[in-house]
Amino acid sequence: MTLRIAPAPTLLLSLVPAVCAAPSETPKPLVPRDGMSITKSVTLQPGTYVLPKGLVISADNVTLDGNGATLTGKGAGQAVLLAKRKGVTITNLKISTYKWGIVANDCEKLTIEKCRVRDTHEVESDNVWLNIRQPADDPYGAAVLFRNVKDSRIAENDVQHQQNGISLYDCSKITIEKNNASFQSGWGIHLNNTSD
Repeated sequence: MTLRIAPAPTLLLSLVPAVCAAPSETPKPLVPRDGMSITKSVTLQPGTYVLPKGLVISADNVTLDGNGATLTGKGAGQAVLLAKRKGVTITNLKISTYKWGIVANDCEKLTIEKCRVRDTHEVESDNVWLNIRQPADDPYGAAVLFRNVKDSRIAENDVQHQQNGISLYDCSKITIEKNNASFQSGWGIHLNNTSD
């Protein structure tokens, strides 16, 4: 009888660089600068920033996560501007003391969620009659101002204590849900030539 001993199986270790590489570092939160152009998804460093020129979203399919940061203006302009953008999300951002908080022109598939916008511009006199048909090129102050925006969502925002909470001009298919737009001197939600 012949006894054969089979060789022990060889264990091959393949060190795949993707598996064994050091974990990728999480990008550091961004400190915003006045007039900064946002071209990729960013998370802001918590804090309060005086940015009279605000921020401009200059790319599609990006997320601006405020991470609790507060942008403060000087009573004019807007905190965040988007023009001809698609697929942008703005979340967890606090805004105060601008004419408008977030302004979007000619955009689609936007999400504005979990933001707090307060103290935007108000008509000062109690004896001025507010024009519900105020033109889109000269709108009253508002926390969120959309002009010609479609297929978008505004949800879970605190937009109290200003002229208007949410103003929509020439918009379609906008979902507005679970926002607090109380205590306005104008309208909580203002619709002008807007439908679903």
